[in-house]
Amino acid sequence: MRAAAVSLAVLAAALSGCAGITRDDLEKRLTELKGGAVPAGTVVAFAGDNLPAGWLWCDGTEYDVAKYPALAAAIGHAHGSSDLVARFKVPDYRGRFLRGADHGAGRDPDAGKRVPMATGGNRGDNVGTVEGDQVAAHQHDIPRSAGSHPEGIMNFQAGNADLVRGIVRTSATGGAETRPVNAAVNWIIRAI
Repeated sequence: MRAAAVSLAVLAAALSGCAGITRDDLEKRLTELKGGAVPAGTVVAFAGDNLPAGWLWCDGTEYDVAKYPALAAAIGHAHGSSDLVARFKVPDYRGRFLRGADHGAGRDPDAGKRVPMATGGNRGDNVGTVEGDQVAAHQHDIPRSAGSHPEGIMNFQAGNADLVRGIVRTSATGGAETRPVNAAVNWIIRAI
């Protein structure tokens, strides 16, 4: 690794005065080399609790564009901002499942109704939007029979008001949300 650092320093010195290569070009390329092939704005699931260098938590924090210009250029104001010129927010993915933007594929039937994650963010079928939890429309057929059934099958006698109205309610069951089996991770975003 030391040899690579020396090589980069030698490269910087050699190229700093060359025609057509600006300091900004050189710094950008050095940043790319330090970051490998992972571009700013890339989001990954991270299994640790200590933030690696060059990354930020996806926690909705607002930053100055001047501090993270590559990230600001990559994500813009898709995730909101209090100042659409000098500041931008990283996404807040804490406690959320990620879903690809539909872009007309038809897999997200409510894509056009998606709302901004934060004030000033995108709307509709765009990166940076969210939609609330939902269970797809469905119905439950409840069998009815005559007589008494101690195992809990419903018994509707003639004149039963629920039968006349067509309303039958089942007991509430389940937890606080609808979700698949899951594991918690920290979402992080490449900043440089």
